[in-house]
Amino acid sequence: GDPVRISQVVGNLLQNAAKFTDPGGRVAVSAETAGDSVLVEVRDTGIGMSPELAASAFDFFSQSESSRDRSRGGLGLGLALARGLVELHGGDLRADSEGTGLGSRFTIRLPLDRGVDATSPREHRSGLRRALLRILIVEDNQDMAESLRILLRLDGHHVETARTGAAGVELAQKLRPDVVLCDLGLPGGM
Repeated sequence: GDPVRISQVVGNLLQNAAKFTDPGGRVAVSAETAGDSVLVEVRDTGIGMSPELAASAFDFFSQSESSRDRSRGGLGLGLALARGLVELHGGDLRADSEGTGLGSRFTIRLPLDRGVDATSPREHRSGLRRALLRILIVEDNQDMAESLRILLRLDGHHVETARTGAAGVELAQKLRPDVVLCDLGLPGGM
C-alpha cells in the first residue's frame, strides 16, 4: 500500500479520537494479522456515537448533533476520505460504538499482499457507470486538497485544485467545473 495514504488514514483516526476524547480519557492503537489481512484498530473513551451516527459516520459532511456547533472543529470530510483511501487499497473501514458517551472503535482491514489497480476508474458501488465530472477543489490545506484530488481522480473525474479563494475564482472561470468543493474558512478575506 501507499505508506503516505495509509499513514494519513491512521492519522485522521487518531486526530478524531483525540478531538472527541476529553482530558483524562484514553486513545489506544493496536494492529494484528488475521488470515490474509492486517487489522488496525483505533479505540477511544470519548463521546462515542449513537447507532444512527455510527451507520452514517463515513458519509461526506456527517457530524454528530453535538458537534454541529463546530465546537470540536471539522467539516465531516475526514472519515469519508479515510474510508475511500482504505477501499482503494482493497480494504474496509468500520466504526463501532457502545453508544453516546461510551467511546468509539474504528477498525481498518487491509489485505496483506494483493495487487489492487487503483489507477483505473471503477464502477460505482451500485454497479452503474457514473458521469465523469470536472471538479474544482479550493482548499488551503495542501494535504486535504491532495487527498481529495487523488480520491476523485481515481474515480475517473477531471480534478483541479486552487490554494486561495482568488485562484479558485480564476480557475473556475477557465475550467467551468460541474462541481466546486470549497473550504469554508479560507484565509485572505474570502
